[in-house]
Amino acid sequence: MSTTQLPSEAPRVAAPVPSAAPPATPAAAPARRPARLSAKALVWRALRRSLGPEHFTALHAFWWLQRRAEWRAPVPLAFKLKAWRRGFYVRHAAIYDPAGFERGEYVSDYARDYRCAHINPIPPLFNHKLLLRRILADRGFAQPETVAMVGRGEIVADPLGSARRIGWDELEAILLADGGRFIAKPQVGAFGHGVVLLETQDGRLVLRKGKRTRPLDLRRDIRPVSLVERALVQHPFWQALSPYSVNTIRVLTLWTPGEPEPFIGRAIQRIGTEATLPTDNWSGGSVCCAVDLATGRLGPGRVYRFESKYEDRLYPTHPDTGAPIAGQLLPDWEGIKAVVLDAARSLPYANYVGWDVAIRDDGTPTFIEGNHNTGVKMLQVFDGLLADPAIRRFYEVCGVV
Repeated sequence: MSTTQLPSEAPRVAAPVPSAAPPATPAAAPARRPARLSAKALVWRALRRSLGPEHFTALHAFWWLQRRAEWRAPVPLAFKLKAWRRGFYVRHAAIYDPAGFERGEYVSDYARDYRCAHINPIPPLFNHKLLLRRILADRGFAQPETVAMVGRGEIVADPLGSARRIGWDELEAILLADGGRFIAKPQVGAFGHGVVLLETQDGRLVLRKGKRTRPLDLRRDIRPVSLVERALVQHPFWQALSPYSVNTIRVLTLWTPGEPEPFIGRAIQRIGTEATLPTDNWSGGSVCCAVDLATGRLGPGRVYRFESKYEDRLYPTHPDTGAPIAGQLLPDWEGIKAVVLDAARSLPYANYVGWDVAIRDDGTPTFIEGNHNTGVKMLQVFDGLLADPAIRRFYEVCGVV
């Protein structure tokens, strides 16, 4: 609004403001002493100044590598330098086909860690298992029953249903009264870390690891912010592959930007061993085998030689039980693929998902979880992802390669 004075108006004089005591100046906070650097930090600072940024970065990278399993991996130094230069961890590059590695058919660990992580615009959708379960449940996809969520100091029973708060004693009473088997897993986690199998034995809860059990202490053995779910009873075919775990299929779906439909790029069947119970995590010592996308036929199994007690070779049968693997046909493979693609279509904002799918005893494909930045070493152990033209185009369009 304009404040221009009209000619006939007398000048306005502001009313005098009563004098007031100036506001009290707050007492100055005591000066903080500068944080004292450790001797190691002082050495790194001196080296950075003397060597310059490029040479210092090379030195720091060398120091970092020699402290890790990368440096201790039993492969020649020349191969280590080649792998590092191309962006691969040594323990991953060493399991790939040398000819395919030279042809550039493998997605590097650098690309996976720093580029694939940005393909999906909403990573928290997959990082938090309960959130993804809520979305998939609303869309009608089968998942394990979530019995409780254990938070930091509070427990919510039936978090996807009635969602009521309970205490530790009531949770124990619920599990004992049921008498079934349950899995507790961190709400945010990967590689099977923190996953425990709970059972009822002689009227008390026990934790099972392999053939051994011990009394369960819920407060100590279940990590803060974990989901407690009913252990899935799997289809007889998968039970015959291995009775040590629920044996899941990792199915990679990709939705190339600009294309009308997602597609399945790769599928790997994981098979638990006695050492990995209750999980089938391949990095922890299980067996994996390729699934022929057209037929659902399994190839021979392989283990991750740096974490498994078994020899790194092809396994036509299970190394523990002798159950046949190579040549087996997955039941209703076409139906499994259809359900996974439906799930991918239901999340059009997720272009890149590694689904873990188990098959229930009645044949229903059941989603254990989805991974927004799936690991690639297991997916590539039989063949590089970039050897497939459709997968390579996806990664090119998304700026990964």
